[in-house]
Amino acid sequence: MTQVNLLIIDPDQGIQEYYRNTLESQFQGIGVQFVSKIPEAEDKLHSTDYDLIITESELDRPFFPFLDGLVRMGVPVIVVSRDDSERLAVESIRLGAIDFISKKNLKLGIFTNILARALLDGERWKKIREFGTGMPPYPEVRKHTDIIVESIKKEKEEKTRLEAAQKLVGGLKNLKEGQAYNILFLYATIKFTEGTYSQMDDWQLQQVLTRWKKILGRIPESYGGQVWIEKKDSLVAAFNGEEALSALLASMEMNSRIYLLSGELPIDRAGLSIALAAGQTVYTSDMGSLVSEALNFSAHLAYRDGSSNGIFIPGELYERLNGRGRKYFFREDAAFEGRTIYRFERTA
Repeated sequence: MTQVNLLIIDPDQGIQEYYRNTLESQFQGIGVQFVSKIPEAEDKLHSTDYDLIITESELDRPFFPFLDGLVRMGVPVIVVSRDDSERLAVESIRLGAIDFISKKNLKLGIFTNILARALLDGERWKKIREFGTGMPPYPEVRKHTDIIVESIKKEKEEKTRLEAAQKLVGGLKNLKEGQAYNILFLYATIKFTEGTYSQMDDWQLQQVLTRWKKILGRIPESYGGQVWIEKKDSLVAAFNGEEALSALLASMEMNSRIYLLSGELPIDRAGLSIALAAGQTVYTSDMGSLVSEALNFSAHLAYRDGSSNGIFIPGELYERLNGRGRKYFFREDAAFEGRTIYRFERTA
């Protein structure tokens, strides 16, 4: 019986046992070799003829040029990746991979079927690939492909960023003792006019505040934040410290929403004073709280006299905005607690 030779390129040493056990239990006379880096794979490919190559997409060199080289050798290639991006799968197939499977779907039990199909269909796929390489794409096609492939990197960066934000913010209830976190606080305080206070008793006022806070509290979550504290007339949301734009967009939506909510009642329009501040934050279990200068400063800024409505940020947060974002903020004449303050102007 002719031995079938497989080369598996994957830096994840832990998955080797899965591959070996699965393949040897399902296929007789199969030889499997593992490498973790592209140079090692290139050495193997120069000395051995393989019937099938399985490769991870996250390697020590750019993936698509490497995949293109593998496919041009005429050997069927299956991409088995921890990245389950739809675009990664499509571009891998377009470039000539015979199949694609996400590692999280290995448990579905179709891995051996994918391998068997690739081995049986390899010769036909090779002829299809030879036909395709005989008709190279127009330069304009390559230009668009390069842009699309670059978007995969951006998609991955965005996914990683959101996962990091969720890990940080979503895990606020499981913070580790004494560990420092970079958190951006959004402190929002609902402010009524004296006329409104005279129109409603405490019970009515509290009913309105409870309903409004519930509605407002959903907004930060849609931007990757999480409400951490609720007070009588305020709520505090926490974001990853690098997510200034997300917190700002949440603030803008909250500010608009309070305007609409107060318009539903026969009262003066309520204001929402929102202050943003970011900084190192330490969790102390004995106090059951976060110790943060940024949290304290955002509270002081939101509650300060004269700030009945608006979005306010310190100078260091302003500097992190892009040019378009800065156009909506204007520097206040007076500093607050020794720091330059910028206020958001919707009409800008």
